[in-house]
Amino acid sequence: MKAGQCFFHIGFPKTGTSYLQSNLENNRKNMKAAGILYPQNLPVQRDLILSFLERPEEHSRSRAGPGRGTREAVRAAARKARESIERELEASCYDKLVLSFEDYAGVFESASLNIERIQDFLFGVAEEVFIICYVREHRAHTISYAQQRIKMGNLVIDDVLDHFPVLFRPALERYMSLFGRDAMIVRAYDSAGMVGGDLVADFRAACGLEDVPFSLCGAEGGINRSISLEAAGIGSAANARRPNFQDGRHTRPNPERATLHPLLESIPGAPFSLSGDVLASVREKARDDAAWLAEQFGIDFREYPDPTPAGIPEWSNETLEAVGVLLNDTKKERDENEQKVENLHRENEAYLDMLKECVNTCLETDHLTLAEDLLDRLTERVGWQKDLLKARMRLRLRQGRPAEAMAIKQDLFRP
Repeated sequence: MKAGQCFFHIGFPKTGTSYLQSNLENNRKNMKAAGILYPQNLPVQRDLILSFLERPEEHSRSRAGPGRGTREAVRAAARKARESIERELEASCYDKLVLSFEDYAGVFESASLNIERIQDFLFGVAEEVFIICYVREHRAHTISYAQQRIKMGNLVIDDVLDHFPVLFRPALERYMSLFGRDAMIVRAYDSAGMVGGDLVADFRAACGLEDVPFSLCGAEGGINRSISLEAAGIGSAANARRPNFQDGRHTRPNPERATLHPLLESIPGAPFSLSGDVLASVREKARDDAAWLAEQFGIDFREYPDPTPAGIPEWSNETLEAVGVLLNDTKKERDENEQKVENLHRENEAYLDMLKECVNTCLETDHLTLAEDLLDRLTERVGWQKDLLKARMRLRLRQGRPAEAMAIKQDLFRP
């Protein structure tokens, strides 16, 4: 059974998508009671994107879970996602369906996209389809997104202009070509213009969910914590030497890379920003995109005030103390782990010596079956050590198998 309306939220990165999704999930039961379906879990919506692709196994999302490395497994996940949503719709009568995921905005970057599949699916589950998204002033967006990518190990500060700004027009034009201008609900990611000054309240108003009881959880910006300008400098330098992925490919994690973002978040300092020259370049590169957003949706980022450019890193005593404490604690933890490994090695050696003594006792008391079992376990664990070979030679003699004992003896004296 189709829903009356579908609100398809294409969440551009760093426009509050995680915050919005956590609140939608937190209020899913209230929405369901009001005849509004928000699918049960985010993996379903994550995998739904794969069903729009001719070759879903090539998409980065296909590697987001265990057992998805094969072509068949990836395609099965895509089918399962669609079927899960369709089953939920059939189980009850819903007035509205709400879907939300970040990659719904970036799906057009995939070479294997079958664009008609998006249209067919959405009109297959709802009578009326609306595309809703939030766009952000390009310089503020670049500051926020670059900071996130530096923190997560995927960007060097000097390379910002190679990856930014993100332009909103390409994805929005493609959705407009599928569903028409009247189906597009495009809002500015700016609390000053949001209903109640809050993203969730604004989204609810845009989708007609105001009458649904909502309990807010978390704080916007609290899910992805910011880092200081000094921490970003450290993170950027680490990314240059120890990037998150090898050869720039997200399929090959770098084994030498540690998880640094919790440490970077703990380093105080000046607020993160980008240089005035970089911000000016971002504005120029986004000029046409900003003009198009103003013309199509009345969102004029050209009138927005200039963001504060990055200053000179302060390296205050507080910052330096935090870095010193992190270095100390990291070295201390490393020393403790090395000691634990050494202790485990000693305990393992003592355990093996005990088992070897048990083998000798079994041989002396003619418990030959137990002796052989222990020898097999020891050999599997430590290999063909000389004392184990001698014990096995004694075992073969006790078992009345002198030829095998002689062969083992030859192995013992073989260079």
